[in-house]
Amino acid sequence: MRLAFGKKYRNKHGQAVALPMIMLALMVVIVVGLFSFELARMAVAREQLRTATEAAALAGAATMAGSPSSDITLSQSNAIAAAKAMFRQNEIFGQSLINAEEGNGVPSAGQTFLSFQFLDPQNNNAPVAPGDPKGKALELKALYGLPGFAGKVIGLGDSTLPLEAKATGGVGELDVVFCYDCSSSMRFHTFTTSVRRAWNPNQAKIDYTEVNHSNFSPSGGMRPQLINNLNAALRGQNDNSLPGNFPPGNASVSGLTDQVVNFDEQANFGGFSDGDFNFPNIASLVEASRGNLENDAVFAASGADTTLRGLVTPKAGYQAKYFELARKHTHPWAEAEAAAKDFFTLMKNNTRAHFGLVAFTQQVGQNENTSFNDFKVGASYQQGGSQAFPLPAISLKPAESENNADAVSAAVSTLVPDGNTNIGGSIERANRMFDNNASRPNAKRAIVLFTDGIPSVGQPLSGDPTQNCSLAAQQARQRGIAIFAVGLALEPSEMQTQRSVLNMITSTAGNGGRFFQVSNASNLKQAFAAIARNLTQIVQ
Repeated sequence: MRLAFGKKYRNKHGQAVALPMIMLALMVVIVVGLFSFELARMAVAREQLRTATEAAALAGAATMAGSPSSDITLSQSNAIAAAKAMFRQNEIFGQSLINAEEGNGVPSAGQTFLSFQFLDPQNNNAPVAPGDPKGKALELKALYGLPGFAGKVIGLGDSTLPLEAKATGGVGELDVVFCYDCSSSMRFHTFTTSVRRAWNPNQAKIDYTEVNHSNFSPSGGMRPQLINNLNAALRGQNDNSLPGNFPPGNASVSGLTDQVVNFDEQANFGGFSDGDFNFPNIASLVEASRGNLENDAVFAASGADTTLRGLVTPKAGYQAKYFELARKHTHPWAEAEAAAKDFFTLMKNNTRAHFGLVAFTQQVGQNENTSFNDFKVGASYQQGGSQAFPLPAISLKPAESENNADAVSAAVSTLVPDGNTNIGGSIERANRMFDNNASRPNAKRAIVLFTDGIPSVGQPLSGDPTQNCSLAAQQARQRGIAIFAVGLALEPSEMQTQRSVLNMITSTAGNGGRFFQVSNASNLKQAFAAIARNLTQIVQ
């Protein structure tokens, strides 16, 4: 039967039915379908908005966690900027969110408002004022006006469907033990000058023959000096005495007496000043390191005045200043120390982290008072005496108020490079720090390992260095500890081996750890900041 509007037809029961009733029923079906579609569309849009909001909150919190600035207001401002930038990279149903702006109110179609506040995780995420150091979590609320579809189709005009999403990004409780490599290779890339200090009877003064210049020094000019090829007879019975006679050109006498750090970072030292302390030449470095510039009496008794009179004015503190500057210009030691201390500072300021420390060479620190003994100058010059050098292990503190950040940072300032590299032993010691309720029960556990080399000593788990590392990493996995490893690879010949071993350690431990390798010491700060960002997570 052919149907036409206004005409009647009979249904299967023979009843007459008007065509408009059929149209009405059809419209009801269409409207229900449209609104069902609209609800489904809203659900998808809300999920896309939620994803954009969480990504933005995470980006903001990661920026704050990885910020090296001690200015809390600046760190928080940078966090908001990073969150905005991340949010604007997203879209909803193909419509870019690039125009999202800070604000509140009811958004119009296609409009997005963002609002931010910082929360105190230790006080049930209570809001805090901008600049408050307790604000270690970033909350983002996004309001989006979804252009309506169903109303427009059925002739009800344009409509806007308001959507809201909220996310908080931050770092939960985090317990971190830092394993710090103190092996002797940490001073290998230092500009040094090797010197033969001898008396010149013809001119009645001390000669300082520069035997060698190097920017690759296994000895270095900071204690323990470990001077290779040291001639103990020429060095004398003590550092303050006149040297013996060594006629220039006498090939029968070899070796050197001193090695000093070139503070100007040049192959040939050209002079350096720091405040009232003047180092005009190599002779001044040598005599300052020996303690012969502390006063007029020792200046004259040592013979240093025969060369330096008029160039240097003796004063107390010259020797301490020499070793202070030697430390600052020893590489990559200086960069590693600065990067580690910056890491502690940014984690303390921007996260809820507690810290422990394990310093290691071939030995591994076991407690706060652990040290190792070595000769100040070299094994062939026992007249110079020996000294105990710190190699501490500082334990985690379970109490919320005791994060140990300042103690760990201060301990790093006392460490010195010496000996070989027991990576596995340091991880094993760090693992034990998390036992016996030393770690907070709800804290995420992590070990941050820094080394500039490859494992060369294996103990206590295995005599094989690599196997020792593997067993220690397995221990970490069983304890739920992530290992973040930073490998400084300054020697191309070791780069691949280091990458292989440290990748093995982080992957064996699992739990979200990662390996970062850098080939330039100046990039260490960025590597540690990247670890801070990796520890950030959505907390709500």
